[in-house]
Amino acid sequence: VGSVMARSNKWRPGGRITMQDTELGTVGVEGLKIQARRWFTTHTGFVDQNGYYQCDGTFKNPANYSFNFERYEFEIRGSISGVDGPKMEGNWNQHYQRNTKQNYHSNIFRAAFHYAYKNILNLRRPPQNGFWRTQLKIQANYFNDPDGTSNGNHNPARRFLGMGSAIHMYAPTRPSSGLYGTTIHEMAHASHWNMDKNNYNNGDKIVVESWARGVQWALTRMVYSNYNLTSQYIRGSYTGVVQDLIDPAKIVQNGLYQANGNLEYINASYNDQVANYNVRQVEDALNGNRTWIGWRNKMFNSYNNPTKNNINATFTFWETR
Repeated sequence: VGSVMARSNKWRPGGRITMQDTELGTVGVEGLKIQARRWFTTHTGFVDQNGYYQCDGTFKNPANYSFNFERYEFEIRGSISGVDGPKMEGNWNQHYQRNTKQNYHSNIFRAAFHYAYKNILNLRRPPQNGFWRTQLKIQANYFNDPDGTSNGNHNPARRFLGMGSAIHMYAPTRPSSGLYGTTIHEMAHASHWNMDKNNYNNGDKIVVESWARGVQWALTRMVYSNYNLTSQYIRGSYTGVVQDLIDPAKIVQNGLYQANGNLEYINASYNDQVANYNVRQVEDALNGNRTWIGWRNKMFNSYNNPTKNNINATFTFWETR
């Protein structure tokens, strides 16, 4: 007499986590670490670019799904820390619509994951976690800047003992590309500080902010191909010098400039004839410099670019107030 083996009812946790993007439609919240737990057993999966994940083990009974907006290198803080899913069998799917805290956190998370883990055109990474080093914290405030002056800011002093958030984010209802770009911008500050702390802390505003604007342009357009910062460049501070060093020659017309504490348009133009530097070259020239002229001179002296004789005109245009 033979015996009949009981049928295995094991199931593998998986599913899809997505968000509504104002420009791209439905996108995956890439990089999220999903956990499925039952008692003392936890299986883990990671969300891919299209939002899909599958955990690394199976269960016979229902399990609890959950995730935090956090990876080893960074954490998104705010009014929510993550999502506690249901106790269930089968796939767990989530989609976060616009103007929700989950969508806001997801948008920031995608950009932070990009800078910390993905292709960043050979740039240096932001401060990395490790022994004697603290995890980069990003505070996702679900409100506008109380001062009404910024979409985000970076202050390395807030990193003290890992308790504070070096980066603060604001204005959650902006378009997705704007949230993504601001996250990149503030993480560029963190990376700059990590590369060259003394010159970052004492650097001229035009140097520090122009660099962050440039990284914002370079990395955000890897995801949003039509991303354009023309209206956000400001002569004398948040300039377009990095883009001009990298992109093809063109006519740059008009631009914001600072006068008596206000931003005003002036009817000015110059022929941008600098091209084909790469963003890592610009970063390397930035390293060790805190002044506009020092940055310009190192760009000129460091590389054999056939357009180098036009660098002075580019730096002169953008520093003019």
